Amino acid sequence: AHLRAGNVLLVFPEGKRSHKDSLRRFHRGAIAAATAANVPIVPLFLAMDQPYLTKEVPIWRPPSPPPLYTFEWFDVVRPDAFAGDAKRAHRHIVELYEARFAVQHARQKMASKGTRASEADGRRSASRVGT
Repeated sequence: AHLRAGNVLLVFPEGKRSHKDSLRRFHRGAIAAATAANVPIVPLFLAMDQPYLTKEVPIWRPPSPPPLYTFEWFDVVRPDAFAGDAKRAHRHIVELYEARFAVQHARQKMASKGTRASEADGRRSASRVGT
C-alpha cells in the first residue's frame, strides 16, 4: 500500500556495508515489494574514490582528503517488463550492479597504481563530503 500510494522507498540491497573489492549478496525483498506493487525501480550506484564506510575504514575515521562520492542512476526498471516476475527483475538488477561494480573496481585499481581513470557519461554527479 505504501508503494502503491506513490511513496518512495530507499533500500541498500546488500543490507550491510560492502567489501571494498566485492559486492555482497543482494536481498530480494524490496524488489519483490516493488514488483508486487508494479512500481518503477530506480537503481542508484554509489561509488567513492577511496575506501570508506567499510568495516576496514569506519565512519569515525574519515580519510584525508575526504572521499569523493559519485552517484550514478541506472535506467528505470519497470516490473511489467519482467511480467511481474520478481526473481527475473532481481537478476537483472544484480547484473547491472555487478557490471558497474567491475568497472569501478578496475578504476580503483588503476588509480591505486597512479593512473587516472577516465570519467563516464554525464549521468553522474559527484560531491566531496567532509571537512
